[in-house]
Amino acid sequence: CRNTAPLVALFYKLLKAGIPAKIEGRKDEMGPLLRLAFRWKRVDSLGALVDRLTAFRDDQTAMLVAAGKVGQAEALADRVDTLLAIIEGMAPDASLDDLKQRVESMFVDTKTGERLPVVALMTAHRSKGREFRRVFIWGANIFMPSRRAETAEQVAQEDNLIYVAITRALETLVWVRVQS
Repeated sequence: CRNTAPLVALFYKLLKAGIPAKIEGRKDEMGPLLRLAFRWKRVDSLGALVDRLTAFRDDQTAMLVAAGKVGQAEALADRVDTLLAIIEGMAPDASLDDLKQRVESMFVDTKTGERLPVVALMTAHRSKGREFRRVFIWGANIFMPSRRAETAEQVAQEDNLIYVAITRALETLVWVRVQS
């Protein structure tokens, strides 16, 4: 997928169906998620965090888009949406500490060529330089190209990212359409 948040939702669906899965990403990618989750000192519950995150995403992305910083707006929205998807998959009585543990346990950094006995979920960006026998491109009908890509350069970058995703497949490529 282009974004991490839809992968988190898919991750939970796979686990509920009894299919082992991991989200590929470097451990240091957790830092921005955790800083975002714990940026407000007076937030003491997941419900309050959801409210803060939603307002923060809406305000900040609007400001970044207005300033012409489309890529930054997209990255921020994806980080917030990723946290929201993680929270959605948690028990109603979970704590902020539970959220931290969940984030830390969800991401794995594997070496190129290493075979995992699980479904490896990753963004198209993360797949660069790697190849897989079977590749499923999740939600390209919604997420690729980014709706925020407006300039010719941004559209060209999105085309390049789609090319990267397509060329990761050695034998089988499947486009999985999702509903918005």
